[in-house]
Amino acid sequence: MAIPQVQSEPELDPPVEFGTIMDPVHGSIQLDKYLFKIIDRPEFQRLRKIKQLGGVCYVYPGATHTRFEHSIGVCHIAGQLVTALHEDGTWFTKEEKMCVQIAALCHDVGHGPYSHLYDIAIEENFPELEAENAQHEYRSASITKQIMENLKTTKEMNDLTRCDHWISI
Repeated sequence: MAIPQVQSEPELDPPVEFGTIMDPVHGSIQLDKYLFKIIDRPEFQRLRKIKQLGGVCYVYPGATHTRFEHSIGVCHIAGQLVTALHEDGTWFTKEEKMCVQIAALCHDVGHGPYSHLYDIAIEENFPELEAENAQHEYRSASITKQIMENLKTTKEMNDLTRCDHWISI
């Protein structure tokens, strides 16, 4: 995915690069370029094929919101929340904001088709798994941990190693 790069305000030192996504709900969303390293991963791209609303689109054909769109929106809202809480400058560091946005971006990466029905199918077909390990939350944490491990090998992502303690299984 080619992302148009936008340079942030010149007073930021060092300047931050953003990519822009046009969202039907939130309009123009600017995300830090590092988040696109996660968005571009196949583990995240598969969310484009998973409907947020399960089988509702069979009754309401216009209800086609995907987990991909949902996750981008949640990441955007999480960033806005951290920015609002950080107005006095004492709440979050830049790295902590990034960690919150990564968690928001990846919170549903473990979902399968038909939403929570997939969790039930996993639980029924893999009785050796503990019930909590069959849930999408566990899969999301596991996949996110794997993504972060893979990205750590990239020199640009070294600053995000502090997010490891946020992603625990």
